[in-house]
Amino acid sequence: MKKFLPIIALIALSFVACTSAGPEATAPTEEAIDSNNQPETITSADELLDQEIYNRATANLSTELCADIMDVEKQNECSDVVISIIKTNEALNNNDKSNCQEIPLKRFKEDCITQVSEKSDSVAMEEKENTERELVEKLQQGKNLDGCYALSFEYLKEQCITNISFGLATFEMDATYCQNISDSNLKDNCIKSANEASLPVKPEAN
Repeated sequence: MKKFLPIIALIALSFVACTSAGPEATAPTEEAIDSNNQPETITSADELLDQEIYNRATANLSTELCADIMDVEKQNECSDVVISIIKTNEALNNNDKSNCQEIPLKRFKEDCITQVSEKSDSVAMEEKENTERELVEKLQQGKNLDGCYALSFEYLKEQCITNISFGLATFEMDATYCQNISDSNLKDNCIKSANEASLPVKPEAN
């Protein structure tokens, strides 16, 4: 009997090992691993309402609507965004960077300063262009060809040079003025006009 005890003991141990590694001990599936790694996102009704109010407040630029937001942090953010947008609009309308300094949010403040600077440059350029347009008219009236070369805007410079050169070539019957004209068609017309002007006038037939 003693000879069979170790064999029975081994069988018993094997049975215990097999049963202990049942369904509960199986490796987790890939789906189970994925589901465990993904955090649960629960949005409450208050959060949804706060977001809705936030959207309406920023769209209508209303700090009063921001005050209806329950979450204090989101409420403050809403007010800061609304104020930042309002102050940016004021700065652009007034073309005044000082309005940007009243903006509470850093990124909005920096963007405000950039926008005002770009607008100021654009306004200054437009004013300069209008001034040169008026100058072109005066130069053409005075046939001041040299003055055309001092103009900053290329299209105005070309216009000024072409008109004065064409006029001088015809009036003085001198085609050399036409060489100042860059457009080949206008140059040809200028030369033709100067040459025709230099031809003797035929007496009218009786």
